[in-house]
Amino acid sequence: MQTTDRWSWLDLRLVPPALTVWVLTLLAPHLPAGLLLALAAASALGAAGLLLAGRSHRAGALRQVAARGVVIGCLAAVTVTGATSAVRAQARAAAPLLALADRGSVVEVLLELTDDPRPVAGAGAARVLVHGTASLAGDETGGDDPVLLFGAAEEWAGLLPGQSVRLHVLVRPAEPRDDVVAVLSARSPPEPVGGPGEIQDVAGSLRTGLAESAARTLPDRAAGLLPGLVVGDTSAMDPALVEEFRRAGLAHLTAVSGANVAIVVGLVLWPLRARAVDRRWQALAAALAIAGFVVLARPGASVLRAAAMGVVAVLALASGRARAAVPALAVTVLVLLLLSPGLASDVGFALSVAATAAIVLLAPGWSRALRRHRAPRPVADAVAVSAAAGLATAPLVAGLAGLVSLVSLPANLLAAPAVPPATVLGVLAALVSPAAPWLADVLTWLAGWPVRWLVVVAERAAAVPDGTTGWPAGTWGAVLLAVLLAVAVWALWRWPRLRPLAVAALLGVVLIGWPLRQAGRGWPLPDTVVVACDVGQGDALVLPTGPDEAVLVDAGPDPALVDGCLRRLGVDRLPLVLLSHLDADHVGGLAGALAGRDVGEVATGALTPDDERVPRLDRAVAEAGAQHVVLRPGDRRTVGSAGFEVLAPDPAEAVAGAEPNDLSLVVRATQRGVRVLLTGDLGAGAEARLVAAGLDLGADVFKVPHHGSADADPGFLAASGAAVALISVGADNSYGHPTRRLLDWVADAGMRTYRTDRDGDVAVVGRAGEWGVAVRGPDAVLRADAGRQPPELGASRAGSSGARTSQARPAGGVATRSRRRTGPVGAPWQHGPVATAAPPAPTSRLRVVVGEEELLRARAVSAVRAAVRERHPDSEEHELPAAGLAVGQLADVLAPSLFGGHRLVVVTGVQESAAALADSLVSYTKEPDPELTLVVVHSGGKRNEALLKAFKAAGAAVDECPKISSAGERVAFVRNEVRFAGGKITPDAVTALLEAVGNDLRGLSAAASQLVSDFGGVIDADAVARFHRGQAEVTGFTVAERVLVGDMAGSVEMLRWALDRGVAHVLIADALADGVRTAARVASLNTTNIGELARQLKLPPWKVKKAQTQARGWSIDALQQAIGVAADLNADVKGAAASADYALERAIRRMVDIRAAAAGGRARALR
Repeated sequence: MQTTDRWSWLDLRLVPPALTVWVLTLLAPHLPAGLLLALAAASALGAAGLLLAGRSHRAGALRQVAARGVVIGCLAAVTVTGATSAVRAQARAAAPLLALADRGSVVEVLLELTDDPRPVAGAGAARVLVHGTASLAGDETGGDDPVLLFGAAEEWAGLLPGQSVRLHVLVRPAEPRDDVVAVLSARSPPEPVGGPGEIQDVAGSLRTGLAESAARTLPDRAAGLLPGLVVGDTSAMDPALVEEFRRAGLAHLTAVSGANVAIVVGLVLWPLRARAVDRRWQALAAALAIAGFVVLARPGASVLRAAAMGVVAVLALASGRARAAVPALAVTVLVLLLLSPGLASDVGFALSVAATAAIVLLAPGWSRALRRHRAPRPVADAVAVSAAAGLATAPLVAGLAGLVSLVSLPANLLAAPAVPPATVLGVLAALVSPAAPWLADVLTWLAGWPVRWLVVVAERAAAVPDGTTGWPAGTWGAVLLAVLLAVAVWALWRWPRLRPLAVAALLGVVLIGWPLRQAGRGWPLPDTVVVACDVGQGDALVLPTGPDEAVLVDAGPDPALVDGCLRRLGVDRLPLVLLSHLDADHVGGLAGALAGRDVGEVATGALTPDDERVPRLDRAVAEAGAQHVVLRPGDRRTVGSAGFEVLAPDPAEAVAGAEPNDLSLVVRATQRGVRVLLTGDLGAGAEARLVAAGLDLGADVFKVPHHGSADADPGFLAASGAAVALISVGADNSYGHPTRRLLDWVADAGMRTYRTDRDGDVAVVGRAGEWGVAVRGPDAVLRADAGRQPPELGASRAGSSGARTSQARPAGGVATRSRRRTGPVGAPWQHGPVATAAPPAPTSRLRVVVGEEELLRARAVSAVRAAVRERHPDSEEHELPAAGLAVGQLADVLAPSLFGGHRLVVVTGVQESAAALADSLVSYTKEPDPELTLVVVHSGGKRNEALLKAFKAAGAAVDECPKISSAGERVAFVRNEVRFAGGKITPDAVTALLEAVGNDLRGLSAAASQLVSDFGGVIDADAVARFHRGQAEVTGFTVAERVLVGDMAGSVEMLRWALDRGVAHVLIADALADGVRTAARVASLNTTNIGELARQLKLPPWKVKKAQTQARGWSIDALQQAIGVAADLNADVKGAAASADYALERAIRRMVDIRAAAAGGRARALR
């Protein structure tokens, strides 16, 4: 009875309908519109039937009536959700942008921003993510469709929500579950065509006023944090501090949440309550405060979530009943999901709902219990709210991140008292900043003291060793923790006597278990030379050089992952950080490495002068209190027990336009006599140059470049003479790394391979003459060579904490070739033609070829066939289509042969196989014939997917042949085809070839092979244009390009081809005029910065860069003369001249002569 009384105030009737809407909204993108409509109709009929039944049976128990009402509510929820989802799906299917997305079109659109441009994490050129609605320019009938857009940060700076812009974009399809029609990539700078509106303009000035006041008044870290705390603006926040807040479990403070809304509402209600103002007026004032705060903080997803949760409290306040809170929460969830279905899969929304529910249900009782123990009410409320919200959100966080924070609760309790004053003072400072900047500075200075306290709490909590512990990620991990917490809370509530025992157990873990964990964790192992950290698809290597000290080589793509590796190794100081180059997979996690650690130097090799990422690196290094230095070949560094010798790159190679990978910093590290060659992302050409230069590349351990890409030189691999190869690579990555070809080359060079995707953290331990490898797998279990044959020399010896470490032989000997593992291999298109594809694993007689790309499937099968013929020249071969294949016929082919000999059986199109045939193939995998190689070919998709899983489970090797659909993949395909044909191809030639041939892979392959055969060496755009006249489109711009570079013969030839193909004289004349005018505009401005020129000239950066190249060799006077020639030509082609053909050729020759004269003989016209 006590339990019933205690919870009798709860009204949960609207919770099931809200959950029904949530679940159906999650499923809707994966269901056809017709099924959704049918489901809605059936639910409507069911609800109507229950209503009629309820009228005819008025009598009944109260619980039956309530239950019927809940069921009717759920059916109504299905009806509304199903109908709206179906309508939304049909509208999405009819959106013009969706059709364009399927073709990857570039179009001009009108875009209205709905939120501030948000910086995108990564180490490439600074980019932003923009939420907005878009329509095709000039389309008066089409509606505005929700979109996401990626663009250059500098081009979108200063734009506000509500503002409209015009620009060209590449349209790509969005994921079905995304609440947008398409994903856009900007192809030109945005051109404003409309203002943001007065409200947004005022809000922007308030936000700017707060940020400027903080910058004037507070230290750097506090100045960046205050706007983030008040309005969610983290643009000026120190990246290292961002990472410290994440590790401390305080990241939610810098994202606008229900707490911000509650504080603002509390500020408004405080004087009204003091004067006992009517509750309904209080609710109105609170609602207005929420609306104003939404405008100030921008109506993004997180702000709207926070406002909606604030509305829950307002509705409860207006009704005057605590029991109204839960129905209000359920209605809010229901309405938000119907208005914005994307929230169903939004983690932030789930966290907000869970936290709000916990605060409504648990916090009041917990606060009363604390007050009964004489805790002051403010302290009791703060502790109860933090504990309830933290408890409710912990399962979601654990399921997402795969970890549980052990410092989050105490950190939040310490931070809680500082948040309200900082927020209130910050809001007031923002409000007065336009009219009274001096008063804003005073308020900001006052707010700075609690903000400083938050910085201290984050720094100290982030520095706690093992502040987080691992937990199973995913749905089941979240469910498991939720069940455990629910059982624990229920048990402590049901049996109060357990509470002292729970407190004692918690203290025991903190005071005894934690120190024991630090003392006995067994990682790092003694005498560690280098550790390759498991940071996903990226590089991060650590060389411990002393107690709590190490040198870091690259920082991976993710701050959390590299920080976790450094924490596992107990690294607090980084005297030296080496960055091979500035790609995101090597420096994206730098903030996580620098946060909370003492850093000395951050070193790179020579970087290109046009690399826009260098200033951002310099800022990050300066904020960490470190120094950026540039190393050159021959430079040496000694840190503790380790020495470092720089081998490359040569500064002379760091010219504009150079390939960043080929400028990777190459360093040989030596620690206790063990040599480690660190190679960054070098490509085959750069590797070959190092070998040709005669450099000493000798090492014991070789860090494989570029995560195991096939873009490698076998001679470079062999030149190291290493015994062990380390490959830092992400599991199931989309690049096919490490490729089968690379693994073969590594094995041929006598190296044993260790991979972070399968082995987790990989450590080389020991000293010269007696060293080995240990791995800390993804399951955090220490082992050495688990599941592998150990190297040829050396016996096992005990490692720390029971880990076994296999001793590797000294460099220079020959190691046994490791068995090639079965399982996923690189995509065949990365490996070149069939003749060079690697043979199947000798221990595997089962192989799966799967994917949508027909050419790649054919190549993979041909590679297996060639390999089998090489080993078994007299092998018997069968190729059988699965469609219509009888089980008996398959059994005859697979049955052991009476005559012996090896057989190859290829079953194609297994996705079409009947169930009986699929079962027969699966049965065969249980006892495969050792004298038969069976290859099954599947064209991708879900049909007969169980057959593929069975083959993989049986150890079959897998050739993935995914559809080559993106432009980047097609470019890579062309480059590989040319490379394996023995040639090289320039980037503009790749573009020209794709334009000439199209997307047909067979056509591209044949064209690449023929080009190398005819031209040899380097294939450029001219070679492609001359060879593919019949297909390549010759336009007026083609003619203009040849004229601007002074190529007389080429420009005349292009002119004749253009005229022969029917290009209008006027179009050619216009292209010539546009080319010389653009070159003149670029040359006349006193800057070479592409971004600055693009802004001033309102041209796309690519066009500016092209014009810069074309303007070389011209003087301003010469360009003015050429403009005059173009003006005369315009009249000639419109009738002034007797022959337009002759007028065009005469103008072209005149322009080329002007350029040659301007060059003063240094750049003669090519006649």
